Amino acid sequence: MTRRSHERFTMSPDASASPIASNNRLLTKRAAAAIRVVLVVLVLAFVGRALYRDFSKIDWSSVHFQILPLLGAFVTLICVPLTLVFSYRALLGSYCDPAPSLKELAAAVWYPMLAKYLPGKVASIALPALLMRKSGVPAATGVSLILALDGVMVLTGLIIGSPLLLWPPIREQFSAGPTLVVGVIVCGLIALHPRVFFRITNFGLRKLRRPTIDTIPPLRAYVVPILIATFHWLLVGATLWLLAESLGQSSLDRLPMFIAIGALAYTISYLVVITPGGIGPREFVLIAGLGVVMNPAELASVVTVSLRIVQVAMEVIISLTGYLVWKSLQKSPTRLE
Repeated sequence: MTRRSHERFTMSPDASASPIASNNRLLTKRAAAAIRVVLVVLVLAFVGRALYRDFSKIDWSSVHFQILPLLGAFVTLICVPLTLVFSYRALLGSYCDPAPSLKELAAAVWYPMLAKYLPGKVASIALPALLMRKSGVPAATGVSLILALDGVMVLTGLIIGSPLLLWPPIREQFSAGPTLVVGVIVCGLIALHPRVFFRITNFGLRKLRRPTIDTIPPLRAYVVPILIATFHWLLVGATLWLLAESLGQSSLDRLPMFIAIGALAYTISYLVVITPGGIGPREFVLIAGLGVVMNPAELASVVTVSLRIVQVAMEVIISLTGYLVWKSLQKSPTRLE
């Protein structure tokens, strides 16, 4: 065999190792996917069992929904996505000149709202960023700001939901509650400071291998998303309260409890990334929290399922509205063309 033919048939160490490394990565991805599927099934089975147990104990002949509180719950919850566009507008005004119009942002934020029910959270971030890109927002900027706004929602949700640990029935079971509440609120407020928050955000973006946010927005632009996020948690709590009111199970003095329970349930469900749309973890927290507030406790499952139905109905309407707005923008002489 000649030297040239020998070189032709001799594999380098890197070439021989490459298929092995590729196979290992593939096996790791498949194993991780399998673990996620198993965890999702376990969570859904656990929550489904709890719902079935509670439903079987309810005397359905005594359950009567009142229409006006139900309509009020729907109207209250639909205000969340309607006002969300103002958060995007406030932040994007600091990074894009000109910033997208409210109509363009409405299409970008509302149209892909149902993407949260796809496995993982990639679609719920990538699709709004893609639509904003067509309105002149760089894709990297769009993704980074979406994650930043999600971070604001998580921090405000933890701050508003943590006082739930001060409630006597929970405090009796968890004596360290007051200390934890003070720690969460203090750390949360510190983390919401613009310089601290965007350092944390950039750290997360680097871990995700995404472009970082180099410029800290003006305080005025940053305060708007915080105020709107806080307003959203108040709306979520009011929605829960109205759903309980539709069953004759609420009083005005319990509204702060519903706000804390709602904020904590939505925040925890967002952080549990394995379940699409927060299905499972959110219901678990709601059943546990509302079960202490409502009498009989089994009605907590009715309110929990009612909230999911109202939310999905709202999201379908908002998504269709976003689609119609998007179509109207395509017909008008805007940057989308």
